Amino acid sequence: MEIKDLAGLGKGIEKLCDIVAKGIGVVYRPTAIRKEADAEAYKIRLLARAEAEADAEKRAILAVPADSPLLVPEVPLLQRAAARVAHVEEKKQINIENVVQHAANKIDDDVSDVAVDETWTTRFFASASEVSDELMQEVWGKVLAGEIKQPGSFGLRALEVLRNLTVAEADAFRRLCYLRVENFVFKTSFSLSFDAYGITYSDILTLSGAGLVHEQSDLAVSFSLPCVKPYQGAWLFMEESTTSVVEASVSKAANKEFGALFLTAVGEQLARLIEPSPNWDFMRAVSQHIGGALSVKVWKADVETNLLVPDEFKVLKKYELPSD
Repeated sequence: MEIKDLAGLGKGIEKLCDIVAKGIGVVYRPTAIRKEADAEAYKIRLLARAEAEADAEKRAILAVPADSPLLVPEVPLLQRAAARVAHVEEKKQINIENVVQHAANKIDDDVSDVAVDETWTTRFFASASEVSDELMQEVWGKVLAGEIKQPGSFGLRALEVLRNLTVAEADAFRRLCYLRVENFVFKTSFSLSFDAYGITYSDILTLSGAGLVHEQSDLAVSFSLPCVKPYQGAWLFMEESTTSVVEASVSKAANKEFGALFLTAVGEQLARLIEPSPNWDFMRAVSQHIGGALSVKVWKADVETNLLVPDEFKVLKKYELPSD
């Protein structure tokens, strides 16, 4: 992948350039601002690395045991070590540049003037350098873009969790997040299984072990009815089944508890990376489950002039939950 000089292409990209320069050195700075000595040293290192790699390729010596007859005797140990280091570092650099490119594709000029923490920057690039999977590189690019936009969006613990997350675990978390309302997922039964929606109990245990969800089966979320809740880019209106008037008075509000699976603080941070995608089959199952147990009805709602609602739900229209 070719890395272009990104400076001068907008506030967001300029901040990205600055973060990359601080995180991995001078690679992304225009060469004109390098000191002459630094530039010469950089050139020498590149030439040495290229020579070592050419030798390694010619003799096919990488990863061959020291006593192997395949090793050409005149190739010194230090040169073989240099070839190995060059190979590893090249892969790390490619990984970093792919992640940065994904960040550049996501970032815009609406970024905070607050600087990204240097410890966070160092930890980020150390971890991102080890990510070779293309899908996970895109995720790391989103994290970098999000942190540049608003420093503090993703903590060090989030980086550590993400660093150890497999592609399969990330995919399971993505499917679970399609079901979430705020920081929780309604239970549709008395267990923590969502098999019908591609999430097994084993997945829940795995995500819990990864630090993304709480595995306790007896947790509940409590709020007063009627209420409006955000759901995957839409709104849900919840009311007691006996209430048919949308403009219900807050004074008549009834507090209800609903069984739920909760995301951890790290899970909440990483869930922001996932594009909204409502699962209406799931919400109909939620409505049926809590409707039978708690006499609660769930609707899809359109809220005009929403501004995060209340004010007696502004102008609210409710509809039966749509089909996918």
